[in-house]
Amino acid sequence: MLRKFLEFTKSLFGLVAVSNASAACAYLSYQPEMPEELDN
Repeated sequence: MLRKFLEFTKSLFGLVAVSNASAACAYLSYQPEMPEELDN
């Protein structure tokens, strides 16, 4: 039971990481110019 739960959460976190990375790539390609205040 616990092993299946851990595998499920690991795959779920992997899915969230992939969707977050694709969303970040889409956001960066949508806004290529970053404000210079955030470049510290």
